[in-house]
Amino acid sequence: MEFLLFLQQISNPIFDFIFENATLLINETLVVAIISYVYWCHNKKTAQIMAFSLFLSGLVVQVMKIWFRVPRPWVIDERIKPKQKIIDTATGYSFPSGHTQTATAISYSTIQFHKKKSVQVILLVFPLIVMFSRLYLGVHTLCDVVVSYLVTLLITTAQMNYLKIYNNKRVSSIAVLIFIISILSLMYVNYLVLASISPFELVEDTAKIIGCAIGFSLGIFLETNFLDFSIVKENKKRIVVLAIGAISTLALKIILNIVFPESTNVVVLIYGIITFWISYLYPYILCNLNFIISNKKMNS
Repeated sequence: MEFLLFLQQISNPIFDFIFENATLLINETLVVAIISYVYWCHNKKTAQIMAFSLFLSGLVVQVMKIWFRVPRPWVIDERIKPKQKIIDTATGYSFPSGHTQTATAISYSTIQFHKKKSVQVILLVFPLIVMFSRLYLGVHTLCDVVVSYLVTLLITTAQMNYLKIYNNKRVSSIAVLIFIISILSLMYVNYLVLASISPFELVEDTAKIIGCAIGFSLGIFLETNFLDFSIVKENKKRIVVLAIGAISTLALKIILNIVFPESTNVVVLIYGIITFWISYLYPYILCNLNFIISNKKMNS
């Protein structure tokens, strides 16, 4: 806590602007948009490795959150005054840091695909900036961000080493692993809520990552084994695929949020449907419209 108090003392408008914007870059809409673009329009392998790293580490970090149930710094110590502008980004429990996990998983899982040293340096440094921003803004402790960083680094490295031999069998096996961990995590979340150990508000982030992981892992398993679509190379087609995909995904999220009431399992369902749409249903429709090519259909 003393380090957070020190950061409060050196707080100024310039640092506020830098670190508030750095932390706001880590949000679910931007992350989903990046993975969707890479998956539909750039490179499926890269997108799969990004998503696998994000969801595997995300499940571990989020389950750790609801297991240890550590309150936010300002709850533990009233001297800590978080920046009110970003207080909405500090949802759920404090330990470990979800923002750090997301930034580390996305950045470090893509380093191998970039040849430029400048880009690699940016990807290496970005999670560290996000980590510091969470400390500066007073929403996490040093333990929160360091543990999250190390856990995510370990999981991302292991997953990337496993997929150095990249084939359908290994992709499918990781998808199955994520699906199983997601179901077990969902059971634990429901236990916490039903037993009144944790309120819905403090497990909502965990429910979101579980839903995303279930939908994406199921979608990737089906796509890998029964569709195997090819990325379009023409820029005009890419724009159409991205535009329709973005609009349909956003519309789907809005409709689902309106139709279904808010609860733990509903959140899982909504995010699961969205990522299943992104990973399988949308490419499946495009293949059936002959807008993109399904390699499985060509070989059958």
